[in-house]
Amino acid sequence: MVEYQGWLVDPTPDYAVGKYFAHARLVRIRTDAQEEPEMHIERHIGWFDTAEEAIRAAKEWACQWIEDRNAMVLDLPQTPGSKAGKGTRMPSTNRLSWRGHA
Repeated sequence: MVEYQGWLVDPTPDYAVGKYFAHARLVRIRTDAQEEPEMHIERHIGWFDTAEEAIRAAKEWACQWIEDRNAMVLDLPQTPGSKAGKGTRMPSTNRLSWRGHA
């Protein structure tokens, strides 16, 4: 697990049919125990030959999703290449089986 801008990111890949399947599980860190945590799971990042590649792709995807989401929520100017408000950005590595669902 990695912490990034108030979110916990679990980039642990699954392994099937000789490939590592990258996906990211994100949970918003809350200080108020009364509120249910905000969660997001992206399952379609891609298939990779190594666990390291899958983890890197999931982390990249998660960081960009968090930045885009925060910018959209806070109504901040978008950085070049950002797609906040228009879906999500593909990770820069292997894009097989990627579908941009936010």
